[in-house]
Amino acid sequence: MKKPIFIDYNIGFDNIIFILSAIFIRGISLDTININISRDVKLIDINNIVNLTKLSDKNIKLIFEKNSPIINSNKDEDRVNEEVLDFIRKIDYQIEDSPKIMLRKLKESHKKASIISTGNLSNIAKMFLSCPEIKKNINKIVVVGGAIYGGNCTPCAEKNIFSDAYAADIVFNSGVPIIMCGLDVTEKTHLSNEEINELLECIRSSTNKYITDYIKNELICFFESLKISDKSLANLCGVIYASNPDIFKFDKCSVSVETGGEFTYGCTVVDINHVLQETRNVDVVYSLDIKKFVFILKNFLSNM
Repeated sequence: MKKPIFIDYNIGFDNIIFILSAIFIRGISLDTININISRDVKLIDINNIVNLTKLSDKNIKLIFEKNSPIINSNKDEDRVNEEVLDFIRKIDYQIEDSPKIMLRKLKESHKKASIISTGNLSNIAKMFLSCPEIKKNINKIVVVGGAIYGGNCTPCAEKNIFSDAYAADIVFNSGVPIIMCGLDVTEKTHLSNEEINELLECIRSSTNKYITDYIKNELICFFESLKISDKSLANLCGVIYASNPDIFKFDKCSVSVETGGEFTYGCTVVDINHVLQETRNVDVVYSLDIKKFVFILKNFLSNM
């Protein structure tokens, strides 16, 4: 039996392909998706997630919640589009306490679960603070965030870690196996036009029952947009690492998170040269085989 997967999800621009892969890709068994409702979340994103989980005929638990940092919460950032909240209630869901529900589900699980996080680590940190013993129920945490060098939010910090550095510090030093898929690897998931066209051909020719005309059109629009946006498939690194870790390269390093400093807050300090006599607490992913990455995507889109 496959180990269950819990996803703590900040909705990104790659929502449609991320959710499809999380549900249908071979090698993982998705149990729960916790969806963090921020002010940037759109109705179409929520609708796609709900429809895809129903289409799968799998018993996937959806949790909707308003995520906030463990300290220094910015109330203005906590505001959410009321139209989105009304829609969530209309489809018979509620805004829930994610750490509490994840904690209960982890306790109920008969097997150790893995967690994939694509946003800040606030929920996982809150869970550890309220119930430290739950760590023994977790197989590993795949963190899409951080960086060995530089940042995309400040010169030193990656956005997901910067948004709650205190939570990241708690999680990275929790003793649970951590895999960090930071900017060093996620920025290597830019696809060439040739690779995008190969994926588009898979989508257009797919006769799979899960690829409805609506989903097919959404996927085509998404991959066509990559040709002009030059964005990377960052979040997909989390799912594909969980299902196919062999295509990635990593080094076990000592990693600390900077929680102070005017210019360095949120920096993941990675001892990549192993100069410190500190515990090597994180598997730091720094590269991947992009050809195999694309092959997995093509295979998944053609044979879900």
